[in-house]
Amino acid sequence: ATYVHLAYQEQLARQRRQRSRASPSRELVNERRNAQEPGVLEVGAGSVNADKEAVWLISPDVLATYTEDGAVVLNVPKEICYGLNNIASRIWLAMESRPSGITPRGIVGVLEETLEIPRERLASDVSQFLDNLHRMSLVRCERNYDS
Repeated sequence: ATYVHLAYQEQLARQRRQRSRASPSRELVNERRNAQEPGVLEVGAGSVNADKEAVWLISPDVLATYTEDGAVVLNVPKEICYGLNNIASRIWLAMESRPSGITPRGIVGVLEETLEIPRERLASDVSQFLDNLHRMSLVRCERNYDS
């Protein structure tokens, strides 16, 4: 727990420094294996092309905490922390608020309520983000048999 807290504090400080130097980016997730060696996963590196009506659920071995800048997600078995930006944390919160699962269309609907981003772009970004989370074993996808 101490390691996670220290890594989290360091990541927040680094994010603040980067924001003050750089222009906005589409990066949604930062991977942190240890405090000395950050890793980055970028959105858009391929797709599993999941069924649009499939439901997405947060993996049971994953914990999250929220901050004013986004969220930090911990994959407990792998001992890896991930930093989520503001929009990614909204996606995570939408998933967390529906423990039985949520469709990508449902996530886009939640985001549309507060963001002024075209629906097509939201849908694409949500799909790519879910694919990344799936590859990192943070979420799982199940077929929704009720649709």
